[in-house]
Amino acid sequence: MHVVTPTPPQRIAVAVTGAVRRPGLYRLDADTRVGDLVEAAGGAKSDADLTRIALPARLIDGTTLTVPYKAEASRDTRAGFALNPPQYLAGSSSR
Repeated sequence: MHVVTPTPPQRIAVAVTGAVRRPGLYRLDADTRVGDLVEAAGGAKSDADLTRIALPARLIDGTTLTVPYKAEASRDTRAGFALNPPQYLAGSSSR
């Protein structure tokens, strides 16, 4: 008889900043999603703008997620990460 021992899930290191109660670095299971990271960080603050991040998206090892504040509505977002002007993504154009 062959016994298969399950391997523990791979862990990833991700950071969260911005409008969360406990910003910092977290080690989580590899299948963790953005919403799970926000919860691990104590949840979103009352003035967080969760409509500007993709809560169901899977996290990638080494990622830093910035949860924006509602007052930061003038800031641009791409793929759930807040970018402070005048930073631009590679390949973007002002035309």
